[in-house]
Amino acid sequence: MAQAESVAKSTEAEPHKTNHRRHNLRNARKVSCPKRDSTCPCPGKHEMTGKERQYCPICVGEVVPSSRYRRYVCADCDGRSTDETGRLLRFSNEGFSGGFIAKYADTDEVRDSHICFIDGVKCWADEARFGGIIIQPIENPVSPRS
Repeated sequence: MAQAESVAKSTEAEPHKTNHRRHNLRNARKVSCPKRDSTCPCPGKHEMTGKERQYCPICVGEVVPSSRYRRYVCADCDGRSTDETGRLLRFSNEGFSGGFIAKYADTDEVRDSHICFIDGVKCWADEARFGGIIIQPIENPVSPRS
């Protein structure tokens, strides 16, 4: 009889956990993927359930939290990266083994610099630890949210 009661209690508790989990997934926010390239298995968005938050230092839009890259820019700001003269830039890995390459978006001409500008903010683009490209401001344009 004691075993039957413990089984009944465990099955009663299980639906509550499942419903609570579904509730969290329904209320999850979708935020930009920090990798923004083919090395990430996600479709470009990740779900967050709320406790950890991180913001793009340029537009202050919410991004997926990263303990390694605390100041990386979002995908929207990444798309606006330019050189000193205002020409659009695109960044990628050189190959499957990594490496960094910067190219002008209009001509595919290689640019030999990691420095870029997003909305007038000087930034540094580089290879991420496990592939992909991460762009972070060199200066602190926005004070962090509290």
